[in-house]
Amino acid sequence: MAGISEIGPIRLNVPIKNNEGSVAAKNQVSFEETFKEFISGVNENQIRSEDMTGAFARGEVRDLHEVIIAQQEAAVSLKLLVQMRDRVISAYQEISRMQV
Repeated sequence: MAGISEIGPIRLNVPIKNNEGSVAAKNQVSFEETFKEFISGVNENQIRSEDMTGAFARGEVRDLHEVIIAQQEAAVSLKLLVQMRDRVISAYQEISRMQV
């Protein structure tokens, strides 16, 4: 059984001046890539939960505890994704209301 994986830190494109004085980006990982990776993980949790539920219904899996844990992991990751979506939309709306 796979444990709950943690969400890694989000590394932003932070400009850093090198020895010549020019700006270089270190640890370039875009928010879009990070968000897509997280969505993919949520999708995998949902699929795993559905597969385990089906296997339990067919009698292929005997441990109900593992099935319930998979379902809860999928539910919690989906709730987190929805909250992240809501926060991104809220931030976008706040920025769009700013006067330039």
